[in-house]
Amino acid sequence: MEELKDVVQVITNHGLVNPIKQATHFTPDYGNKLDLQRSLPGYNWVLLDSCYLQRDRQPHHVSSWQKFFASLGVLHSLAVKKEKVILQENEMANSPWSRVYQFWPKPEDGTYYVEDYVSEEFHGLITAQNLTDNQKLHQSQTLLQLLEEEWDNRLSKYTNANVCGKDNNVLTNTHSSFAIYMTTLPWLPAIRNHIDTPVYLTGRDTYLRTDKLAELLANHVYYLMFSVSNQALIQHLKVKTIGDVNVKVILDHLRNWCTDEEEGEIAKRGNHFQTTLTHMFKVYAYLQQEGSPSQIQQFFESHPAVFVPECADPRRFPPKIDVPVNGKFFHKSEVFWHDPSDLFVKYAESAQTSRIQVPQRPQLQPFYYNHSDFFLGQTLNIEVKPKMTDYIALLLHVVDTITLPDHRLLQDVFKLYAVLGEKCLDTSSVNSGPYHQLQDVPKISQMYSRHLISIIEKENVFPTKSNKWVSLQDGIFFSDDKHLEKLYQDKEVNFLDIGESKVGVHRSKRPGQKQETKGYNENHWRVFLEVCGIPNVSDCVDQEFVTVSYKHCPDMQTFFHEIVPYIQLFLYNKHYAVYCRLKEDNMAALLKTMQFGQVAKLQVIYQLKNKESTPIQAQEDVVCGVNNKREFYIDKDYVDEIYNYPDVRREIKMMFGHGDTQCQQDINNFLRILVPFILGQTKESEEIFLDNQELGELDDEEVKWEVDKPAPPPTPPTPTVTTPPILFPQPVIMGK
Repeated sequence: MEELKDVVQVITNHGLVNPIKQATHFTPDYGNKLDLQRSLPGYNWVLLDSCYLQRDRQPHHVSSWQKFFASLGVLHSLAVKKEKVILQENEMANSPWSRVYQFWPKPEDGTYYVEDYVSEEFHGLITAQNLTDNQKLHQSQTLLQLLEEEWDNRLSKYTNANVCGKDNNVLTNTHSSFAIYMTTLPWLPAIRNHIDTPVYLTGRDTYLRTDKLAELLANHVYYLMFSVSNQALIQHLKVKTIGDVNVKVILDHLRNWCTDEEEGEIAKRGNHFQTTLTHMFKVYAYLQQEGSPSQIQQFFESHPAVFVPECADPRRFPPKIDVPVNGKFFHKSEVFWHDPSDLFVKYAESAQTSRIQVPQRPQLQPFYYNHSDFFLGQTLNIEVKPKMTDYIALLLHVVDTITLPDHRLLQDVFKLYAVLGEKCLDTSSVNSGPYHQLQDVPKISQMYSRHLISIIEKENVFPTKSNKWVSLQDGIFFSDDKHLEKLYQDKEVNFLDIGESKVGVHRSKRPGQKQETKGYNENHWRVFLEVCGIPNVSDCVDQEFVTVSYKHCPDMQTFFHEIVPYIQLFLYNKHYAVYCRLKEDNMAALLKTMQFGQVAKLQVIYQLKNKESTPIQAQEDVVCGVNNKREFYIDKDYVDEIYNYPDVRREIKMMFGHGDTQCQQDINNFLRILVPFILGQTKESEEIFLDNQELGELDDEEVKWEVDKPAPPPTPPTPTVTTPPILFPQPVIMGK
């Protein structure tokens, strides 16, 4: 049979051919499980004619003919033959070895002799042009399956070739043309997602899809359209797998997604991009887990690699994490974690046409709320909140949009005050640990405060009760005293309009008590006013009392003697911060020396100090008043009404309230309850009264506040009654 192989000819669809000289293949009639012409139509196959079988198609008869023709060289599958290829050096650039021949030893005569393995059929199939889309796809699938089935037992043997000299000595080893065409020609069908039209790529440009790989690369790479399990074949085709993925590979992909800049260049502008948030979650989580901090930090410093979906209001309408969304990549310096005021989103649309340039920096928390450790950790260290300058620009814009009076929108202004106030706090000054509870209050940073004032000092961002916006340079006061406000309302004095806030500048609280009832932290709101130097009007007014016919008022002293101990208990239990400030003012000593007087007429002259201008004067006749916590005057005509007169309560609440509006109001209400008790109108004991008011006893170390009871008036001396002598008349002695 061996002698016949070189000369025998068989009947084929191409006539008589010698199977050794012309590759000839079995048809399904001879038991070939693959119909080559139908399944692989891109090549004009030479097929053995079925005439030898005649009408006998019994399996054993077919098997006999199949074995016979197989011994003559007829094939079931691809033909690969060994062939010596002779190439001159100037021909190498157009050969299959064009990319590698420069690394070969140079032959003396300039001629390369390559002992190659050639498959004309394979090359013809993967370069076929006359196929429909469906034919090409089906052919690629069939060819891939054929390679996988025969790779280990047959085809893998044909991947290497020898490069020889003219004397047949081996100069080096290389890949065969069969192997080279398999890896360098684009014949592998690939898609990015299930709705894609297939494209044909080399293995280097293709990934073998797995769930883990798809999590990291999503639909932004091409996946081999059909499954291949033969690892040796996958490796030879150079199809990438999850094993080829590392941090550098992911960063390379992220670089391609986020910018058009080349590697090594500093990217300034991020690309628009479409993907799912779940995909970005997986990418960032992988980098955090597998990458070194320095590697990740360096990449994010030089690339706009933070993906932000396009979403008008992500808090109200967050995008679905598994649905592709349009978005854009930003540098980490262009984003922040969240805006606690929510005002950048609220005013985003109007800010686009504003005369004020309001930074529109994206916030990440609405999208990446479960990944704060990645963005806020030391590696990326994304800014937690917008910069102070960002908020100031937004404040200028919000003020521009408000026509006074509009107390509803003023709340947005106050919210920005609170945010800026917080920005001025030095959080590093806070003590930690359970033993520092009273010191857990950050100090005001002088550096941040000066920076804030330098920007807003000349800006009209403060609403007044005269419905105009003024600047700090115009002079503005906080109205902590409605009486003084009314007194100066017609004298062009700027009083801050706090709208619906109704918050006192010095409203006290126990340590740890939060005050956040208006959508912002009122403590921070007050810090802003303090940084801006907006004073209480009561702190800027000097008052002088003019009295007529002064004399001591024991009734007023008696009243204070009765109420002061209860006021001390009330402040100690209900307004401890105010109580502490009064202790610092040495209130106990002041009360001991306080004078009480009644006058025929009482007038007060007020001097309001207003920045650098001349003090503004006002005056009025009053019923009562306190002069520097040392003297309490009352009009003699109202002495009988001391216990219930509203003006008396007002002066007392101002004296003990220490500028705290809420405390003053509470003192006034407490006096309304206290007076009936003192007068014996409630018929309750002191113990029950204190219990009802939830007033506990003072600690032993507290100095009690007392006003001495006035000395009783001296008792007039009892007049001495002198009894005049009784004169009896001399008896008249009548004559004898």
